[in-house]
Amino acid sequence: MANGLAPVNPGDLITSDLMNGILAKIRDMDTRIGKLEEGGASAVGAIISGFDPPSQVEVGKPLTVFGKFDFPPSFNTVTIDGKQITDYRAGSNDSQLIFLVPTSIGIPSSVGSKSVKILVHTSKGDDERSYLLLSSTQSSVPNPSINSILNLEDTIGDPTTLQTGKKAKITGVNFAGDPSANIVKFKIQRGATTVTYPKDVNSPLAIDPANTTTAQIVVTVPTITEIAPGSTSPVVVEVGVGTAVPDSKTVNVIRL
Repeated sequence: MANGLAPVNPGDLITSDLMNGILAKIRDMDTRIGKLEEGGASAVGAIISGFDPPSQVEVGKPLTVFGKFDFPPSFNTVTIDGKQITDYRAGSNDSQLIFLVPTSIGIPSSVGSKSVKILVHTSKGDDERSYLLLSSTQSSVPNPSINSILNLEDTIGDPTTLQTGKKAKITGVNFAGDPSANIVKFKIQRGATTVTYPKDVNSPLAIDPANTTTAQIVVTVPTITEIAPGSTSPVVVEVGVGTAVPDSKTVNVIRL
């Protein structure tokens, strides 16, 4: 999880993302100080702890809100610029809520961005933070969609539970015509941290090109060390293609 205010070293480029993060923090502090002066009961609530991406994202793209939430996700009320979120993505839990930013939020064409408020209401309290939304850009490829994920080398009598080190088949539509262009990730939640495989972006997961098409991907399940040997844990499998919005699905994975 990133907070958008990482230390800046001499010679580093001062990006718009960094400046927008600083401005958002200043706006939030101003709002919270105002509420404290008014005696607001929820002025010091710390429901939201951060975002990914840290400070800005295009409408229509995934946004993760980190914090302390109710479970299941539908027990929370989340609004962005007054638009309520009703559909949460795979991987959402009591420490992170993942969803697509509504495309119905209007972004002024003259500037291409809009500062909005993200509000979260839970049984623990309310919180709001400033965030920057950007105009959407047209993807050159259609969004992939996952239908099912099954274990191809079933040795445990359960094809729906993936096995580390074994091949799995992801079926769906709009996968890349070039097998190596598919971006496959396995994500596991440990406390407030999401661990993503592959851990090195320069070492992608092993995809079987001979058996991968635009309708299916055959990939070797990585050895997820956060799962104890012989144990099973829910894992989010994500498939992305180029600039398209990735799709995801939660499956059980056993570490052999």
